[in-house]
Amino acid sequence: MALGGLLGACATEPDLEAPYDPPPPTPASAAYQLGMGDQLVFEYCRRQYPVDEYCLGIGDLLDIQVEEHPELNEQTRIAPDGTISFHRLGQIQAVDRKIEDLQSEMESRLAEFYPNLRDSVPKVVVFLIEGDQEAEKFVEMLLRNPNGASREFAISPDGHVSLPGIGAVRISGLSLVEAEDLLNERLQRHLPTLELVLNSQKLAQNVFSVLGEVLRPGVYDLTSETTLVEALAKAGGETEYAALDSVVVMSRMPDGVIEASLYDLEEAFEHGHSLGLVQIRPRDTVLILRTGIGNVNEAIDHFIRRNLPINVGVGYNAVYRLND
Repeated sequence: MALGGLLGACATEPDLEAPYDPPPPTPASAAYQLGMGDQLVFEYCRRQYPVDEYCLGIGDLLDIQVEEHPELNEQTRIAPDGTISFHRLGQIQAVDRKIEDLQSEMESRLAEFYPNLRDSVPKVVVFLIEGDQEAEKFVEMLLRNPNGASREFAISPDGHVSLPGIGAVRISGLSLVEAEDLLNERLQRHLPTLELVLNSQKLAQNVFSVLGEVLRPGVYDLTSETTLVEALAKAGGETEYAALDSVVVMSRMPDGVIEASLYDLEEAFEHGHSLGLVQIRPRDTVLILRTGIGNVNEAIDHFIRRNLPINVGVGYNAVYRLND
């Protein structure tokens, strides 16, 4: 009885005339940005490709039919020089042309070489029997590998992966979708009937890299708290050409900005400063510059543009902070 009275007292009648105020949308979480050490699986596969968009290639087998003149019908394969030979028409350039374009030229040349056809030029129809021989050879090459059409690679310290049929491409700093789009754009420049499906195998969140004038440059696991000096030690220490007064730690901030902090470890060691105790964060890049560099800011900028990931379409922004 008391519970019913309490519920009745708290209940309110809804105002059906009031405008509906929807709840705020749930903020979308930022897409994961790929980085050094991430293990990715790349799967090559066929894709649907419209025949009318296909550009003919060497080795393609064509079935050429001339309406109402079956005596002219024949199959021919595009030769290594990119041409086909068709009766009295001689050599016709076929590579890198669309089928419709080839048909039009053949119809024009039929009227030129067969005077009896000038009054009513017959329609030429070209059927693609075997196409994209370059892709066939490429797939055969892939299948010789025990992994078949799949490949597994880790993103290198400079943000690149090197893939068959594509070469080296920098994908660090991109999302999985952005990386897949970029790689397919590169692949389909010369293998348009193939596509690449990208999946994450292991995302290396807790790693850092040490590059430049160290004995063992590379990617290292960040399994526990690691100071700048400890990071340098993990990379085998500095080379004889290292400029310890110009040690750079680069971090990508959540907004995509690359923050580059410059440390003078030489002075820190001499005067007992605590700079060497600076903590390395996940996916930081430590760069040991070479002695003799005049403009440190310019060197940092040059390194970032050449080696560190810059998001496509986001723009470049770097912050440099010189530590006192």
